[in-house]
Amino acid sequence: QDGLRADAPDTPPQIQAAYSRNYHSLLTALDTHLTPASVVFTHNPWGEYGHPDYVQLYRALELLHARIGFSMWVSAYVAARTKRLARRYAMRRDAKVLHGQPDPDLGKAAMQVFKDHDCWTWRDDWNWAKTECFLPAPLTLDDDQGARALPDTGCLQTVPAPL
Repeated sequence: QDGLRADAPDTPPQIQAAYSRNYHSLLTALDTHLTPASVVFTHNPWGEYGHPDYVQLYRALELLHARIGFSMWVSAYVAARTKRLARRYAMRRDAKVLHGQPDPDLGKAAMQVFKDHDCWTWRDDWNWAKTECFLPAPLTLDDDQGARALPDTGCLQTVPAPL
């Protein structure tokens, strides 16, 4: 497993190799920082608007979650092109959804980290939502008998695809 979809045969070999290296680098780097007491907020399995790096990070954290057992939450962001995929995912029947108001200063600081590393994908005048919703992870595909569908109202938040 390297964080890539196995059914993407048209991906050039050099891209596959780079993603495999990146996936294993993520596992190594994150493994040294995570404990069973860690609480991780991260990207969802559909990559919000379909960003492959977000999907890969989720997959690395999903593997580490299984190994370490920390608490993991994912954003409820979807885009028009990922909404159908997002609706195929489900969460444990007993799971609770986390709702809250984001800290605007923390959001600005996070935005600056992304900009400093030249990986900010949104407009410079991006405004965070007034309320956020996070889903307990890992999420499973909806064919899992012990799961329930993701909440349809008040949780999945549609965002535009970035620039």
